[in-house]
Amino acid sequence: AVTMGAPPIDRFTTFVTDNSGNFGGAIYAEGASGAGEPFTFIAMRNTFFEDNQAVGKGGAFHSANAVDWVLDPTSPGKPCEYAGERLPCSVVRNNAAFNSGSVGSPGGGVGYIGNEAGSQRGIFRFSRTLFTENHDYNGGKAAVAVANGTSEMMFERCIFVGNEADTGNDGAM
Repeated sequence: AVTMGAPPIDRFTTFVTDNSGNFGGAIYAEGASGAGEPFTFIAMRNTFFEDNQAVGKGGAFHSANAVDWVLDPTSPGKPCEYAGERLPCSVVRNNAAFNSGSVGSPGGGVGYIGNEAGSQRGIFRFSRTLFTENHDYNGGKAAVAVANGTSEMMFERCIFVGNEADTGNDGAM
C-alpha cells in the first residue's frame, strides 16, 4: 500500500479554490480556432487547486481549440522540495464536474480539453502533481481528465489517489 499525505499548505504560491462555473469551475480558456494560428498558453507552478466545480465539464479547467496548459513547468528531473523533502509540486484535490446536459459522457473531474475540426489541438501537460479526491458525477467516466478531438494529454511523474467516476468501470482518464 502507498500512503501519501498532501504537502504542507504554506509551500504553495498560488491558490485556486472554491470556484464554480458552467464549464471549467476555475479556469475557462478558448484558443484560436484556425489552423496555424498561435496557441493560448497557460502555465502554473506550485499551485493548489481545491473545491472547484463545473455544472458541465471540467471541474477545474476547461478549454477549446489551441490552448496549451502546463502545470508545473520545472526543468526535467528537477524535484520540488520543501523542508528538505521531495513533494508534489502542485496538488489538485476535490474538484468536480457534474455533467449537466451530457449525463453519461466523460466530464473530467479536473479538466476537459477539446477542439473543433480544423483547429490546432489543445494540450494538457501535467508534471509532479498529486491528483486526489476528484469526481466526475452523473454518469461521468473520467475522474481526472478528458481529451476530445485531436487534443492531447501528457502526465509525467504524477500521483493519482482516490479519484472517482460515477460509472465505476472507467478510469482516472
